[in-house]
Amino acid sequence: MGIGGLCLVLALASVGLTLWVTWQLEGGAAAVNEAGRMRMQSYRLALRLQTPVPDTGRTELNQQVQDQLQDFDASLSLLRDGDPARPLAVPWDQDTRAHFELVQQRWQPLRALARELAIQRPGPGLSLQVDDFVHEVDSFVSAIELHLAQWTTLLRTLLGMVPVSLLAWAFGVQPKG
Repeated sequence: MGIGGLCLVLALASVGLTLWVTWQLEGGAAAVNEAGRMRMQSYRLALRLQTPVPDTGRTELNQQVQDQLQDFDASLSLLRDGDPARPLAVPWDQDTRAHFELVQQRWQPLRALARELAIQRPGPGLSLQVDDFVHEVDSFVSAIELHLAQWTTLLRTLLGMVPVSLLAWAFGVQPKG
């Protein structure tokens, strides 16, 4: 195989790797959107629980809160399991996994408090707990974004290799030896 064949193999490998990296970036961007949606859901839940409701409206409030909790649990499942059809995939590494585990851990007491407040009158502490939770979601998003930045750097490197390889082939650069 001559230099032309080697350049062709490198170009095809680069194209294949580029497609794979762009798929990872697309899935990661969808994960960032879903995690951002969790922030919105948290604030929406807090707002709903802090809105005064007459005792006669407690059943309806409880149902609305249960629906919101199920939506949030679905978001956590989607982030954990991914969705290749969308695509949605968290770029798992040690940092993103650790932040996601903290999000899940912090969600459980907030979830329990929301269920309790849907039945009883709102008490103090909900806003602070939601703010702390959203801060952890923000850290998770930042970890995903850092990973995506690394993929973007790889993509730029790959895209830079193709023209360099083609130019080398076009000008007949031969390896020494």
